[in-house]
Amino acid sequence: SWDLDYYCRGPVQGFKIKLHNPAEVPQIGESYFRVPLDSEIVLSVKANMMTTSESLQNYSPNKRQCFFPYERHLKYFKVYTQNNCQLECLTNFTLNQCKCAKFNMPRFPETPICGAGSKNCT
Repeated sequence: SWDLDYYCRGPVQGFKIKLHNPAEVPQIGESYFRVPLDSEIVLSVKANMMTTSESLQNYSPNKRQCFFPYERHLKYFKVYTQNNCQLECLTNFTLNQCKCAKFNMPRFPETPICGAGSKNCT
């Protein structure tokens, strides 16, 4: 006998699977796929590798609309990626506006975690 309430978290039971860069925090609200209980799946993964020519470094970040990893350093992440940068920007904005961070945001240990009283802020 399973200890399951099939409508506790909605009508779909199972797992959410998210494939992501190991240097990034998975944001499950974005792209994922569901695997129902008592089922198997076969997954095909196609990796894309993006490279840039060395001559692109001659252009300013404003002109090329991106940064090389050595040009940008983040407070909360060791590896610079666009997703890490966006999450750090959201965290900084939340800290500035609310004086706290959501529990799933990157933060320093002494940073207050936003509670129920911060709901309108976050």
